Amino acid sequence: ARTLLTSLGKDPAMLKSIYLIKGLDTDNVTFLAKAEAAIDISGQLEGPIRYLKLLSVLPVWLLNLGYDLIAANRYRVFGKYDACPMPNPAHLKRFLDQ
Repeated sequence: ARTLLTSLGKDPAMLKSIYLIKGLDTDNVTFLAKAEAAIDISGQLEGPIRYLKLLSVLPVWLLNLGYDLIAANRYRVFGKYDACPMPNPAHLKRFLDQ
């Protein structure tokens, strides 16, 4: 991973957000960060969250402003855990190793 990031001109020690690298098996490698990465990932998911992809028509600076606002307040909204909580047994089927 370190070599991949370095080859894309990114310093792994400076990465502080969500990132998505697309097109690794092509000549058109794309590095997405923050809101662009989150929106692209959400567009690949099932359910209503995939409609967040429609936000991609907005300017990146505005999307990242919203992303930063949510990131700064995520613990107040969703809470903070000292360890990852175990999934509810009803949700286990969503995990790949089950």
